[in-house]
Amino acid sequence: MRAVLLALALVLPAYANAQTIPPPNDGVSRLMRELERIIATSDARAYAALVTTGANTSEEFRDEWLEPASAPPRTPRHAHPVRHARVRDLDEILAGLDLRGRRDGLTFMPEMKAYVGKRFAIANQLTTVFEYDRWTATRAPIYILDGLHCSGAVLGDRGPCDRGCALMWHEDWLHVEPEPRA
Repeated sequence: MRAVLLALALVLPAYANAQTIPPPNDGVSRLMRELERIIATSDARAYAALVTTGANTSEEFRDEWLEPASAPPRTPRHAHPVRHARVRDLDEILAGLDLRGRRDGLTFMPEMKAYVGKRFAIANQLTTVFEYDRWTATRAPIYILDGLHCSGAVLGDRGPCDRGCALMWHEDWLHVEPEPRA
């Protein structure tokens, strides 16, 4: 019995000293306490009032725990000189692909054919990718071109995918223009 009391005194000092700690007075804690009370008492009417669209409780809690803040200043999208790349001819790209339609493990997707011969700004150049739970260096630079995203059409009947991932381009599929001088 003494061991249990000692454990309680060590783990819960407020209860061992018969003190009560007032609950925090922020909106999130109040909301959680209210939800806990509603669930414990099975009060369906209070639950409906809490989750009903237009109920004033959400605004009350929002106003209580959100603080006004100013947004950081936005910099122009391209504050530095932009590099561009032109997608090579389809014959050149297909000649460098393996039997699975890949170059160094990077798949040339059918929807990428629509961009052949066109010029785009380079949004990013990748030299490492996260693959199999670790960062791996790429064999050749991989480029992400500005505004080009997967439509999910490659999934066909199993789709559509709505993620809108950026299309990744192998260096060999592009004519990368030299960096412009500032």
